[in-house]
Amino acid sequence: MTNLPAQATTTAPAMLDEEFGLSLMEGEEILMEGRPQVSPLQRYMMLTTAMVMLFTVFGLIGLPIAYLVIKAYVNKHRFWLTNSRVVVTTGIIGFRARSIPLERVSDVAISCDWLEKLLGMRTVVVRDMTGEAMSGANMRAFANPTELQQKILDQVHQVNRREGKEPDALDEPGRPYRQIEGGQSSEMLELLRRIEANTRA
Repeated sequence: MTNLPAQATTTAPAMLDEEFGLSLMEGEEILMEGRPQVSPLQRYMMLTTAMVMLFTVFGLIGLPIAYLVIKAYVNKHRFWLTNSRVVVTTGIIGFRARSIPLERVSDVAISCDWLEKLLGMRTVVVRDMTGEAMSGANMRAFANPTELQQKILDQVHQVNRREGKEPDALDEPGRPYRQIEGGQSSEMLELLRRIEANTRA
C-alpha cells in the first residue's frame, strides 16, 4: 500500500457579498450593510437625466433607455461597514467596489442638494486622507443617514484607539473629525494641517 501525501485543506474565505464576489479579510466582520431607498434615488436620477437631456439633440426620446440604465445602477449601489473598512459598490453593466480602510478615513459628511432636499434624501460622503472628491465613497439615498454617519465615525475612533492613536491629537494624520454642518470644519482643519506640514518640510 502506497502512502499518498496528505492534501492541505484550504478554507474558502468568508464572503462580503457573493453576487459581486467580494471577500472578507481575515478577522473582518460585517457591522452594517444596506441598499438605497429605490424610489427616491430613481426619481432623483430620472429628474437630473431629464434636465440634462432637455438641452441635447435627443431631447427626452432617450428617457426609456435612461430608466433601464438608472434601474441597473440603483440595483448595484450598496454599502458595507466592517470592523476594518467601508465598501461601496456602484455600476451599470459591470461594477466598481470602492474600499476605504477605516484608519484612512478623514471625514464623514452628509450632503443634500436642492433636488435631494425636495425628494427627502441625503448622501453620506466618506472621504479618505487624500481629500480629493473622487477618492471618496458616496452613499446615496440610504435610510437613516445620520445613524450611518455616526456608526462609521464611532468605528473609525475604535480603530484609531486600537492602533494607539490619540483621539485628541491634532497632528495625527488620518484623524477623523466629527462634522459640523456638512463637514466643512473637518475639511478646513485637514487643509490647514497639510499646509502646516508642507511649510515645515
